[in-house]
Amino acid sequence: MRFSYQVATPDLKHSNNVTCMQGDFEESIRRLASFGYNAVEIMTTYPKSIDWERIKTILTAYGMSVSLVCTGELGLLGYTISNPDEALREQAFGRIKELIDVAEFFGTNINIGNTKGRYNDLDSREETEQKAVEGFQLLCDYAKPKHVKIAVETGAFFYINFLNTCAEAEALIRRVNRENIGLMLDIFHLQIEEKSIIEAIHRYAPINFHVHLADNNRKYPGAGGFDFDSIVGAFQETGYDGAFTVEVRQIPDSVTAAERAAETLLPIFQRRYAYRR
Repeated sequence: MRFSYQVATPDLKHSNNVTCMQGDFEESIRRLASFGYNAVEIMTTYPKSIDWERIKTILTAYGMSVSLVCTGELGLLGYTISNPDEALREQAFGRIKELIDVAEFFGTNINIGNTKGRYNDLDSREETEQKAVEGFQLLCDYAKPKHVKIAVETGAFFYINFLNTCAEAEALIRRVNRENIGLMLDIFHLQIEEKSIIEAIHRYAPINFHVHLADNNRKYPGAGGFDFDSIVGAFQETGYDGAFTVEVRQIPDSVTAAERAAETLLPIFQRRYAYRR
């Protein structure tokens, strides 16, 4: 398994609302490695502006790998695969393909969260769903020869109005009918949309590609009320051996959030997975 933290590349516009560590990339990696992480989930928006060879050199120097390439911020910029504006929709495909290329470079996968889009006033629900199905098919076909998988992230109703539950996402995944598409289980969203986090972990284990961890208040693990030993134990019981990425509000700041998350999670990973940095 890999213990991961979400990190921004230099192109990401600084914001207090994003869920990743920002600032000097090498300094972020140095700190995370010292806290016990062995991987990062990359948040990026303009991939062609980044020197990925340099990013890889920095990661290698600190013994870190890339657990996932996150597309979330693209959706907030309007790049969604079900967008009623066909020009923006085509631009979204182009930008996501660039991120698939980045994932291929690092030998990892991508997720689709906000970039899946929303129900809207211009298209019917059926039209939005069909656009999403066709968009996922196009992206899966592009990603398959690059050995990249696509993890669909569900979101709580107050963040997004499309694919809120795992059951809804699973139904759409069946319609897409591609081998390289599955789910990403974010336990913050699961607590709101599923009857039981533990039951959802077991139920959707066969199609789960990636995990996001945050406490029940979206702060770092240990800052709220989740029983992380039981949650991580449920993943272990299903045979999950992939990456666990901390994706949280950077409160009180990124360094503190990352360090305290590690203090909470490392003993659990060591006990449950025999994790060693």
